[in-house]
Amino acid sequence: MSQQAPVTLAEIKQENLSNQEPWKSTRLLSVNENHVKYRMMRNAEAPWHRREDSDELFIVQTGTITIDVRDEAGNVSSYPLASGQLLVVHRRTEHRARCSGSATLLVIDAFAQDRNVPLRHG
Repeated sequence: MSQQAPVTLAEIKQENLSNQEPWKSTRLLSVNENHVKYRMMRNAEAPWHRREDSDELFIVQTGTITIDVRDEAGNVSSYPLASGQLLVVHRRTEHRARCSGSATLLVIDAFAQDRNVPLRHG
């Protein structure tokens, strides 16, 4: 019988984005069936999408990002987040992250996030 280690240690390594990379995510570890990812963004905008099976938590470490959410009628609400702020986008909510300038953040979502549903409209 194999025994699980009592702890998992991960390190956030400050990396730089290449000139061609507006976005980079690195999976740091998993906890309670959730991925913990370190994300760097620079002048980037994610496509509209939703998570069918999972909420998604954004924790901004440096810089500023904006999370846009879109309701069923197509109305968009925007939530600017600065360093030290966090926001949860609940499952089945259409959303995207965008950034003017540079930002780093932690993103936490369930393993089910691999079943991301991209949206074609708007």
